[in-house]
This record gives sequence, C-alpha cells and structure tokens, in this order.
Amino acid sequence: MPRRSSADRPSLLIAAVSGRALAASARRAGYAPLVADFFADADCQALAHACHKLDGTLADGVRADALLAALHGLAEEAPSPIDGFVYGAGFEDRPELLRKIAKRWPVLGNDAATVERIKAPESFFPELGRLGIPHPRTVTEAPANRNRWLAKRRGGAGGGHIVASDAIVSSEPAAPVYFQEQVAGRAVSVLFLADGAQARALGFSEQWTAPTEARPFRYGGAVRPADLSLTLAEEMAGAVERVAAAFGLKGLCSADFMVNESSSGQRQALLLEINPRPGATLDIFDTDAESLLRLHLDAVRGRPLASALLAIQGASASGIVFAREAVAVPDMDWPPWTADRPRRGERIDKNGPICTVWARAETPAEAKRLVEERISIILATCGRQSMGETVNLVKQTEGSATRKTERLSVNSKVMPLVDGLIHDAQALRVEVTHGSLGECRIDCGVRAIGGLEAGRRMAEICLAGLGRVELETADPSSSWPFLVTVYTSQPVIACLASQYAGWSLSVEDKGKTYHVLGSGPARAIGSTEKLFEELGYRDKAERATLVLEADRAPPAALVEHVAAACKLPPDRLTFVYAPTSSLAGTVQIAARCLEVALHKTHELRFPLDRIVDGIATAPLPPPAPGFAAAMGRTNDAIIYGGRVQLYVSGSAKDARGLANQLPSLKSKDYGKPFADIFAAVNGDFYAIDRMLFSPAMVTVTALETGESFEAGRIDTAVLSRSFA
Repeated sequence: MPRRSSADRPSLLIAAVSGRALAASARRAGYAPLVADFFADADCQALAHACHKLDGTLADGVRADALLAALHGLAEEAPSPIDGFVYGAGFEDRPELLRKIAKRWPVLGNDAATVERIKAPESFFPELGRLGIPHPRTVTEAPANRNRWLAKRRGGAGGGHIVASDAIVSSEPAAPVYFQEQVAGRAVSVLFLADGAQARALGFSEQWTAPTEARPFRYGGAVRPADLSLTLAEEMAGAVERVAAAFGLKGLCSADFMVNESSSGQRQALLLEINPRPGATLDIFDTDAESLLRLHLDAVRGRPLASALLAIQGASASGIVFAREAVAVPDMDWPPWTADRPRRGERIDKNGPICTVWARAETPAEAKRLVEERISIILATCGRQSMGETVNLVKQTEGSATRKTERLSVNSKVMPLVDGLIHDAQALRVEVTHGSLGECRIDCGVRAIGGLEAGRRMAEICLAGLGRVELETADPSSSWPFLVTVYTSQPVIACLASQYAGWSLSVEDKGKTYHVLGSGPARAIGSTEKLFEELGYRDKAERATLVLEADRAPPAALVEHVAAACKLPPDRLTFVYAPTSSLAGTVQIAARCLEVALHKTHELRFPLDRIVDGIATAPLPPPAPGFAAAMGRTNDAIIYGGRVQLYVSGSAKDARGLANQLPSLKSKDYGKPFADIFAAVNGDFYAIDRMLFSPAMVTVTALETGESFEAGRIDTAVLSRSFA
C-alpha cells in the first residue's frame, strides 16, 4: 500500500505499543491511519499516512506527555477530518491518559471508567464470582504460602509482567500487583465483539510463551483456531457474553482463559483477565474480506453485532521473533511472511522484538510449526551482517555436529511436543496431573491406557524434538511387519545428549528404593554424566522435561532431587513416564535403535563429530506383561531386528571399519533372546557384554566418496522365539 492516503479517506489516530496491525486493519476499513507507537517500524511507516515513534521504553510504558505531543503532531498532518482515537495494548494501566485524550478526540473504544473497572482485581474477580464464571483464586495481598502463586501487575499486558509470587519480596515498597493462583492448562483466548449490552464470540486462539529468566510468561505467539470441544467453546462464549454485559464493554476485546480438558473427560476453562481493546491476535483473524477494525468501530457506535464466528478457512499463526543477543539488522530482502520489519542497521537489544512472522496452513499444528521454523530462519539471518556470511559460516562449521548445535536448547526445542501431548491427552488416553510439588506428570501407561501414538510422541520427546519417529509397515507377509523408524539430522545431540537413558536416579520413598534411569532433554541440564564433557554440550532452559521408564509416578523425593540438579523450581519440571510393558513404553524403547548405534559408536571411539546424519528402524514388538519379558522383547527388536544407516565424514576406510565393528553379532553373548541372557546372569545387567547393545544390521556411508559398507544381519529366528 502507498504510504500517503488520499484526502477522501477519514483520518484515524492510533496509539499502541505496536500499531502496525491496527494501521493495516484501518487501511482495509478505508481510513488514513496516523500512528504513534514505540517502534515506527518500516511496515507501519508504509501503512500509515504518518507515523511517530514514542520516546521511552516498553518497561516504563506510554508516557502521557510524549503521547499527547505525538498525537497533536499527527493531527496536524491529517489529510482529512479525524474520526477519533483507537488504542491497542499499553493503556490498561493508564485510564487517566485515556481521559485526557477524550477531552480532545472521541475515544473509539472502551472509556477510561470501563478500563479502570475491568482492570481492578478487587472488583473484577468478585463480579466473576457473582456471575458464576470460574476463575483462579485471586487476592490483592500476598498469600502466606506463595507456592504456585503468581504476581501480576495491575493493568499489565503481554505476559511479561507476570512472575512467580516469591519474586516480590516483602521489603519492597507497595507495588501495583495482585496475586493469582497458578493453574495448569492451555492458554486460550476468545476474540469477541461487544456493543455495551451484548457480545458475540468471533474466534478462539491458543497462545504460547517465549520465556526468559526474568520474564517467564512473556507472550510468544498465537494460533487459530484453538482445539476445543464444542461444549467448552460454548461455555467460554457464554462467560464472555455475561462479562461484557456486566461491565458494558464495547468494540473488539479478548478474554484470556486457562483451559484444562483431562483424559477423564473433565473440562474446565478458568477466566484470567479481559483485554478491553483490540489485541495481539488481530493478525491471525483479520482478513482482506472483512476489516476487524471496521467491526470494532461499528460496535462502538451501536450498530448491529456480527451474529456468528468469523468464517475463516484453514489455520493461521503468528509469532514474535525475539533477539537472543543484541543484533544490528542486516541489509536483507525480508520474506513476505514477516511483518513489523525494522529498518536496516537498526540495533535490537537482547530479548528485544525483531519482527513478527506468520503462517497459514491446513491445521493449527502445521501453522505453528511453520512459525517456529520461520523464527529460526530470521534469528539465523539477523545474527549475521549478510546472507553471504551466513552461508560461509555454515561451510566453516560443517563436519562438527557439536559446534553446529552448541547454542541449541534441547529443553526449549521439546516444549511444543510436550505441550501437544498435554493438549491431546484425552484423545491419546494419557493422564496429566500435577504432583505435590507442582511438577507436571504425564502418565502414558501406568494408570493411563496410553497407546502406540502416545509412545511415538514419547520417543520424539526423548529426542528433544530433533528427530522424527514414525510407525510404518514393511513386508505384509512377515510375521512382524510393523516397524518403528527414527531419523534425525542432529544425531549426536538428539540421541546421546537427550534420548540416551544415562541419568541414574535413586531415592528412598516410603521405606523402599525408587530407582529409575532418566532420559530426555533434562539430562543435558542436571545429569553429571561424563558423556556431556565429551560431547562438549550443556543446556540451560526455563523448563525441563525428563522421560522415565517407570511403573509408577515419580515420588516427591525424586522430583526434589531433579529440581536441585537442574536448578529449577519443581513446577518448571515435566515428567513423562510409562512402564516397558505398556504399549507406549514398547514403542518408545524400540525407537532407540539409532541411539543404541550412536552409543556403540562412541564406545568404539569413532569421532562423534564425523557423524553427519542417521536413520534406523526396528520391528515393533508385542508388549509383554512383566518387566523382564518386556525388556527382553524391546531389546531383541534392536539387537536382532534393528537396522541402521549412518552417514559419516572422513575416509572410506574408517567408514568400513565402523560398519564391521558395529553390529550386535560381534558380541560374545549374541544368539539367544535377551530375556534368556538376562536370566543367565541372574539379573545383573552389567554382567552382559556391552557390545551386544547394538543394531542387528548396519550400513555406513562415507559421504566423501559415496561408498557404503554393510555388515550384520537380521535374525528372524531369534525374533520369532522372543516375540511369540
């Protein structure tokens, strides 16, 4: 769109922390936008007739003197009469500023008194109680026991103001905060339209966070539509209608809920707050066919409300790209899926927003995946001064698996998979609960039924989201035709720094020893295994996930031990567990075929930084009741039925040597089902030849010459004895 608007368009004053989305919607509605915000980015300047960058910082918020001066300056540049003033985020804690603006221009949205009421916890939450709307316990004085309570700034927005309640110390002067009990679930927002008496839900979206140490609940992005049962969506829409009527809300607003749909069929949506203005989800709901700002202005002026949800096909997501380190924006051609683009050469501070990325797809999961991928692309590009230097850096680091991933956080990477498992708990027949210390516990096969898909997802969580696990079919005439296949382009980090069950954990619980081996990304934070020194890799993250092969939930003593080792509070830990004898446990252990090959490669002292890629497959064994029998079958699936292909750098001679040494048949214990071998050593796992733990058949490809070397064989006879 051209920067200058024609004089026949009415002018509209807009102010927000970031005004680009409102400016775009205003243009679609036929207005000439005049924008004041903290960024005045390239996109906003292109969309607005005039754009003014506000002085000050995001932390301090909108300053009255700076904003009023900016609005007066913008009004002088208006090409046509000004219709009024529209505001976005940044005014929830500044009703007095809205009163001052209203003396000069019509405020086209909720007035100062309404904002004041809706953002006063001492009156808002009692009103929710009167209306019969579920919400977390909320108080204005710090609770005596602050465990699992959050401190929120009055009128705060964007999640960055929310901290654990113990971060507010008693010696601090009285701060404008209130306290709300932390509840489990998914953050779901309802976009709605109100006219002062009635309200209509327009759409549902799900949010995610982009946490930092100081801002653990910082808003990261959103995807629509949210996955909700019809019953729960109707309950949330009904709650919004009652709140809007009680407070006389007008225009576009949003309601933030914490949604929990358990595997037992229980459903709950707790209302956290109301945002009495157009919000961050404008991008993913606005369309060329219908400007949401037009709907907003019509509703404020008392025109009939839209009667149904917005009819938008497919899914859409947007996410904010935050700088991991201070960067200078390079001279680059920005992709069409970016917005809020900064000017060339602009310096972005660490944790500052670089831009917004968005994606459209058939499903919400695919849209969110595309957004995460595009965030990574922008971060990789903006960390360099040119695209050419980025390519050169990749070439310089080829052949070093650990150097290429030294900044990769396995615990951060896995969180979308963990959140997805929680989100789909009911469908997957897994059970999500919270322990006495606040830790999240995901039972995939102890009390819960679980299943093959739960196990497949457990395996991908073990791989820290860096690998894919698939259930496939081989020769249908085979006795065991179904396969578990795993592949990853980060085999060393995914398999050895995460998936390998190398964290030995033992605690006393009710007079008995609870012993378990931990796998998954939390190992890279808390485990003291010497392996990490050899890998040259350690992780640091705000949340950690540990996978346990266990027949009961982790006791409090183990949770405390892991929390101390990871230097995280227990409520930032997630434990995913299932016994070997369960369907889920069977799948996730069979999916360790590539990891077993990598560990054997390490034992053989082949340089790990020369392993470029890998893929493996193993037959899916039937589960067996009892630990020993189940362990035997899952081990046999790899030892006698597993097949691996590794792609390595270096000479063909080295590749041939690795292939010849790697297969399990090189072990002196090879030839009998694992359960028989285990019984013969009286259950002493360490008495078994460690060279046995390897795939049955191996192919090693030397990338420099293109030669491949094969060794070992699939032993169907032993598999039949074991699986029958």
